[in-house]
Amino acid sequence: MEAPRASRPWVGIGWMALTGLFFVCVTGIVRYLGSDIPAAQSAFIRYAIGLVLMAPFLGPLLRADMSGRTL
Repeated sequence: MEAPRASRPWVGIGWMALTGLFFVCVTGIVRYLGSDIPAAQSAFIRYAIGLVLMAPFLGPLLRADMSGRTL
């Protein structure tokens, strides 16, 4: 059995601050484009940027051995 990982609250705080900054940046980009593009394209831009930002985390997450009850 693996030992529990140490609690790192500052890492969590840093990730939350970075995430908030990214949300503000994406919203600013979509508002800057304004009514020049249709709503569907602005939604696509939001999701595409989100996918690019999440891509580095998807590989390890998909390779992780998660059984029925992983805590």
